[in-house]
Formats: sequence, C-alpha cells, structure tokens
Amino acid sequence: MALSGPQSEQDKKSLEDATHDMASQAHAHLTAARNLYNKLDPKVGLMAFLPAVSCDLYLKALEQNNFDPFVTSLQYGQRTPLQYQLKLLSSLVKRSF
Repeated sequence: MALSGPQSEQDKKSLEDATHDMASQAHAHLTAARNLYNKLDPKVGLMAFLPAVSCDLYLKALEQNNFDPFVTSLQYGQRTPLQYQLKLLSSLVKRSF
C-alpha cells in the first residue's frame, strides 16, 4: 500500500479517514500558530512562521482532493513552483501566513 496506494475500497476509505483526522489536527495547530503570531512582534515572528504558508496550501489541496494523499498534484498545493514562490513572497509582503 505504501507505494501503490490502497488496494481495496475499504482500505481507501480508511486511509482517507485517517488523513482527514491528521489534516484536521494540522489545521488546528496552524490556527493556534496564527493566534500566537498575532501576539508577537511581526518583524521577528514572520520568518519563523513563513513555512506555514506551504502547510496551508497543502492542507487546502488535500481537502480539495477528498483527503487522498496519493494524488500527484498535491505537490506545491496544486500550484506551479512559480505560483508557490509568488505566494510565499505575497505572504512576506503582507506579513501574514
């Protein structure tokens, strides 16, 4: 299953459920990090939290693909590498993640 994906519908459903649970936890942690960031000096904290931009893109793409981790378009949150870099730059300029 690790390389080729689930072999049966039951395995696929179980994997999607587990992925959904993990993605929900990750989203909760991301929300908590955003709340903490609002309490910090934006100049200091932004560089530490900037990698969370890619996490947010990935979680959104995962949700759009019904929490199927074997979808190949999940890389870069379904964006081209250039769009991904522009999103990072935009977040840096806006001082948000």
